[in-house]
Amino acid sequence: MLQGDRTRLADPHGIALDPQRGVIYITNHGSVHSVSLDQVSTEQRDEQSKVVNWPLERDFAIPGSGRTLPPSITVFAKDASGDAAPLRVIEGPRTGLNWPTGIAVEPESGDIFVTNDTTDSILVFAAEAEGDVAPRRILEGPGTGLNNPTGLALDLKNRELWVANFGAHTATAYPLDAHGNATPLRTIRAAVKGTPSLMIGNPGSVTFDTNRGELLTPN
Repeated sequence: MLQGDRTRLADPHGIALDPQRGVIYITNHGSVHSVSLDQVSTEQRDEQSKVVNWPLERDFAIPGSGRTLPPSITVFAKDASGDAAPLRVIEGPRTGLNWPTGIAVEPESGDIFVTNDTTDSILVFAAEAEGDVAPRRILEGPGTGLNNPTGLALDLKNRELWVANFGAHTATAYPLDAHGNATPLRTIRAAVKGTPSLMIGNPGSVTFDTNRGELLTPN
């Protein structure tokens, strides 16, 4: 478990492993608070752990400890644990990070793909990116069909990027090197464009099953 002030984790949302470089990437929204478990009995913890979809430490937050930090991507050694400091941090106004959620890594180039939920964009950073650095390319614009993108997956066999759009109730596919206002290669949705979507609700993530050639997304 990674936990502690030195980790620079702040409301982490997405994680990706780069086995070739031996690191993990974590997207951070930036909202944090402190918790105190000193006065909590074992019985209280056991009771709270029975509540479905409720963080174990949610009720033990210290009032007034909430704060907002800049959104970031923190990079750790793949075997990091405890209060470990990140190897490097991607953070700052030039990064364009704004509510980063999903993240994936192209293993050969090391390119880091990140969904930017609130700006309807996909940011791509170089493998060695650090500090306040601009993305090497951005997929963004009205023609992309991106709408609150929250999850993404790389289909390396077909060289495609798949994105789950929370706001549009769709999954969209692009060439892996797409940038600018590129239109999707294809779009999966459960209704005609402009009408309510009855099957795909609010997809929060997406992944690709290489064995079956299938896309999987939670609804």
